[in-house]
Parts: sequence; structure tokens; C-alpha cells
Amino acid sequence: MKKRMISAVLAMIVFVSALSVPSFAYSRTNAVNYANTYALNHNVNYSYFLINGNCANFVSQCMYAGGVQMDGTWYYKQKVFGDSYSNAWTVANDLKNYMKNNLGAERLVSKWRRTGRSSDGSYSYVNNSNNLTNAGIEVVFYDWRGDGIIDHASIVVGTGNSADGSAYKGSSYGDLVNQNATDRKQTLWHLDQYNTKNRDYTEIYAFRLS
Repeated sequence: MKKRMISAVLAMIVFVSALSVPSFAYSRTNAVNYANTYALNHNVNYSYFLINGNCANFVSQCMYAGGVQMDGTWYYKQKVFGDSYSNAWTVANDLKNYMKNNLGAERLVSKWRRTGRSSDGSYSYVNNSNNLTNAGIEVVFYDWRGDGIIDHASIVVGTGNSADGSAYKGSSYGDLVNQNATDRKQTLWHLDQYNTKNRDYTEIYAFRLS
């Protein structure tokens, strides 16, 4: 009797674990290849959101190309009379929460910030790959106003010289991301050069798929 009870408990633990831990084969190469293919030339099989931004939609497509499976919370369904999609797929703040709560993504840092209070206005992490080391499975999120709401998302695609000419403190070398709205390919991860209005308030986070 005790053996049956123990077996039942173990079976339940395995079942619950299977529900809480994502199980999918993920290809970083496929995600990066997709990001590089469609960063500037959009995939016509998906809508492109001009008004509210296409950043999360693009990152979600990259994750899906890599192997993350759609579910009832994170999905994009193509239909003849209008596609349907979830907030977790298309809204940056919801995508961040989905990665954290549903996919068990690892939060790499508490936050990165560039402020006038710093002695030289530097980020706490600058282009040295100490944190952003896994292209294709790391997503960088940006809170432009520092109000706790994520406004933008991009996907890490490698480390090297920026392809778009972006630079920071005279150097174009660093960890690179691809994004939509505004569309950029292999640009420096912090977007400092393009964020002159809000960069003193912007808070940047990164999550890694496990």
C-alpha cells in the first residue's frame, strides 16, 4: 500500500513538473537566422503593427522560429479574414511577463541604466559580453521612462561591429540586437545613439530562455 502511495506521489510530482517547465527543442541558429532575414524585410505572413509598434511581434516570430511552441497565452494564428494574436505575442510588457512566468526565462540583471549621476554617463554593463553571451535565446527589454512598464523589445543576435553604424564612446563594437519599430539590424544593444531623448531615464532588462 505504501509503495502505491509513494508511486502515486512521484507520478504527480513528475506531472506537475512537466506542466511548469517548457519542453521544446530550441535552435539558437534558427532564431538568429530568422532575425537577420526579417529585421529589415518583414515576413509577409505576419501583420506589421505600425501604430503600437512591431517589436514584440518580431521577437515572438524569432522565438517561434527558434522552437518555442505557441499555447493559449502566446500565439499568432493566420486566418483568411484577419489574423488573431495574443498580447503576450504582440505587446512588449506582456511578452516579458510570459517569458518570465510561463517559460521560466532567466533574468540576467536587475537592470542596466545610463544616468547623469554616473561619473561618465556609462551603463553598468557595456558591450563586453559578460552578460549577453547567447545569441538567439536572449531578449532585451527597454522601459523608456523608468516607470516599470516595458515599452520595447529586441533579440540578441551576436557580438561584433554594428552593421548600422551605431557607436558608443567612439566604438562600434559590442553586443548586437535586431529589432522592429524602428527596424534595425545588428545594432548596439543599448540603443544609446538613437535614444537621446530618454536615455537618462531608460531602464534595460534582459531575459534568457533556459
